[in-house]
Amino acid sequence: MTRADEGVTDGAWRREVEALLGALPGLLARLDALSRHQRELIESDDAEALSALVEDRARVLGALTSCLEGLERRRAEWSRAGQDHQRVQAAIDGMAAVANEVAARDRIDSARMRDLRDDMARRLVGLGAARQAAGAYAAAVPGGPRFQDREG
Repeated sequence: MTRADEGVTDGAWRREVEALLGALPGLLARLDALSRHQRELIESDDAEALSALVEDRARVLGALTSCLEGLERRRAEWSRAGQDHQRVQAAIDGMAAVANEVAARDRIDSARMRDLRDDMARRLVGLGAARQAAGAYAAAVPGGPRFQDREG
């Protein structure tokens, strides 16, 4: 490879890394916003809106995964370039803090959803028991006459 070819390749990986780094903050901000809204939906017990939010999160996570995979593919190039390596690593480290906050909220939200699910299961069991008790004490509807005239 000639020096000119290296310059083109060098420019290509730099442009790709810059584009990926440029996309990450917006994706992380979107994920952070969805994470915060998720908590509100869990507390309000809005299953339909929560389901739509989970779909949005899946799309954002897919885009984040794609960005991170792209950065990983280019890791060797930026690792060889000292100044670029420091700048890229600093950007990634800064974004990791947001990702860690989202992960912490997700752990709390997951525990809350398990608690809500368990509470719902207990209520359903209680409802079933109440129905059984009501059925056991329900008066039978008479099908015929109650009194007979035997002297008659």
